[in-house]
Amino acid sequence: ISSLILLRVLDTVSPASMPPEGVLSTLLGHLSQRGCKVGTAPSLLRQYPKAEESMVLSLQRPLMSDYTFENIYDLSPEQLQSLDDAEEAMLRADFGKAEDILLQMLVEEEDCIPALNNLAHLMGRHFSDFEKAVEIYDKVLELEADNAWARDARRRYLRYVDRD
Repeated sequence: ISSLILLRVLDTVSPASMPPEGVLSTLLGHLSQRGCKVGTAPSLLRQYPKAEESMVLSLQRPLMSDYTFENIYDLSPEQLQSLDDAEEAMLRADFGKAEDILLQMLVEEEDCIPALNNLAHLMGRHFSDFEKAVEIYDKVLELEADNAWARDARRRYLRYVDRD
């Protein structure tokens, strides 16, 4: 179960139907073992005023910086966090927020390939702005000609450009 789904479920239950402390403690333990960051969430405390603070969860997916991978673009922890925030916004269908985060990243570093790739994906997949997606992928390919992700996605969206 993802932490995002769990938060949505917890947001829909009433205080009367909140699971007993033992169930939450067990769930908390399982999620902690799977790498979810666990803490308290003031919004949930307000929703469940009778709940003890230890019963209230604030869960996040692990940060990109928590994963073992080769940081080939030499992204800073702040950039990794911004990419994580943009992805989280996309998962929550808050596409405007995701766009704002990615555009801000590009203001700070206009040639940030991960931000460009994610913005192009957002434009094509969620905004159906295929021309803009192709334009952004073109920029990625100018910076990194062997970027297979950008090449394949560009080809996919190019099929929809100039169709009326």
